[in-house]
Amino acid sequence: MRISVYLCEDDTALAGELKQLLIDEGFLCEVAHSGSELDGLLAMKKPDILLLDLQLGAETGLDLANRYRQSMPSVPIVFLSAHGSEQNRIATYEAGAVLFLAKPFAPAELIAVLRSITSRMDLAVKIKLDQVAKRLIGCYRTRHLSEKEYTLLCNLALNYPELTPYDDLIDALSIDPSKDSRSYLEVIVSRLRSKLLRLHEPPLKVLNKTRQGYVLNQAIELD
Repeated sequence: MRISVYLCEDDTALAGELKQLLIDEGFLCEVAHSGSELDGLLAMKKPDILLLDLQLGAETGLDLANRYRQSMPSVPIVFLSAHGSEQNRIATYEAGAVLFLAKPFAPAELIAVLRSITSRMDLAVKIKLDQVAKRLIGCYRTRHLSEKEYTLLCNLALNYPELTPYDDLIDALSIDPSKDSRSYLEVIVSRLRSKLLRLHEPPLKVLNKTRQGYVLNQAIELD
């Protein structure tokens, strides 16, 4: 379910830092330090996104891009290079790159680029709600839910795209009506919203329709 990224970078220290960054941000990441190593990874499975260093030695990033765009034209390629001349940038785009990031770049810029690419890709990646383990699985992360968060999300998912009234959710959650039930419901919704952050692209949101109830902004799959 999570977005997979293959990184081909011959600087082992930088490759390690970038891999950890991507993992921390919820991506799956595999690293190759040469074209032959990348060939080995691709022989097993294609990634969702490919990151290529421009200067890799005998076989350059451009060589790899020109070769791979024939066998996997739907995989977006992002080039990373300290050699950001106009000629190099044009050459990468001619090789099928979707973006050229000049080194050094800010980690936040790389993550923003990858998430922007992800949002435009037709990955057929749906958010899944595992009803046995009570966990929500997105393309970036998996979140475990409390019993009440799970019950709330189930009700919203089953009613999507229709709104679920406050009173129906209060009943489903068995909230004591003698207490401030609406405030207690808002607390549960708030906790659920915090678990939806950086879960998926596009983001899953619980929307509040004032004086009516809550509704999801997209469908999720009950598994």
